Amino acid sequence: MDKKRISGIDLVRFLCAIGILVHHFMFFFWYDKAELGTQPRLRSGYVIVEIFLIIAGYFAAKHFKNQKNKPSDDSLESRAKTAVKYTFKKFKSFMPYIIIAVLLGLVYSLIKYGFSLDNLVAQLEDIPQELLLDSGNISWFGRAGHVAPLWYLSLLFFVFPIFCTLSMSKKPFARNWIYFVFAFLYYSQIFNGSYDGFEGMIRIFTGLALGQLLFDFVEYIKDKQIQKRTRILLQIAELFCVYYIIEKLLVRGDVFRPVEDSPYLFNFILCAWTGLALMLSEKTYSHKINSSFISFLGKIALPLYLFHTQIGFIIHYFTDGKMDFKWELALSASISIIFSIGVYLIISNRQKARITS
Repeated sequence: MDKKRISGIDLVRFLCAIGILVHHFMFFFWYDKAELGTQPRLRSGYVIVEIFLIIAGYFAAKHFKNQKNKPSDDSLESRAKTAVKYTFKKFKSFMPYIIIAVLLGLVYSLIKYGFSLDNLVAQLEDIPQELLLDSGNISWFGRAGHVAPLWYLSLLFFVFPIFCTLSMSKKPFARNWIYFVFAFLYYSQIFNGSYDGFEGMIRIFTGLALGQLLFDFVEYIKDKQIQKRTRILLQIAELFCVYYIIEKLLVRGDVFRPVEDSPYLFNFILCAWTGLALMLSEKTYSHKINSSFISFLGKIALPLYLFHTQIGFIIHYFTDGKMDFKWELALSASISIIFSIGVYLIISNRQKARITS
């Protein structure tokens, strides 16, 4: 068991990946049948991605807080160099998964449009753009639509160094106050889930900013002495956050509405942030979750996020849309999970062998 991993957060990562899988599957399944407006689906299920962003911001902030080789001075140039170096290091570990995701998209395109030489050449022309992580600016049902989840890493590559540079600032009060006002205005007034270009960058930066605020808040409450009865109250609050998210997402259907009709998305993000804070603060009982199996599920969350769309399209093509919705969803989810596990084990074993050699 890796002591650096937090099983509770790994469980959140995996459940978020599953939630996004369900959201995408419902979308393209009913779209293909021209029943998008009449069948149930997670119409605003994209809000789940914000939890990924918050977690990413939290652990980046934690990294720079504990970093031994911090910049010798607080100059913008020194912090920017450190931030860019850290970004490239992180993305180097993502590249094998990105390449496989792009190749899966290529396989689907060849299956759907034919294995002719002309089609192969046409599809190969799009690969450089996808490997440069530019798929976030392409229509969902275009060629790059099958690797659409890459938008997350595409825009993160450009935004992450800016966030990391600010995270190393020695003036956290001013930074966090700006973050708080910016996030409040964005999620309560502007947020629409867009991942196109500049709007997607703003969305990612805001999520990371919430992660920074989360880290600083958790550091604050970790220093406080929490009595047993207060701990029980915090546990109740944490359970309420979990209940609220599940209810809004799946039961009452508030997140099923278009974003302009659903002011509850702000509450969803606020509950997610609060629940994560309570879990990470180690003041509730959920922090005692300690499972190698759950941590493993957290490790396959990224490949599952990157691969599920292409696998779902391939399965939907071969079933010709004749399989029952529930069975096709179960099949797509199962194969996506199994494939993600296999890829993760191969890549992680190769990386370990490279380190030890």
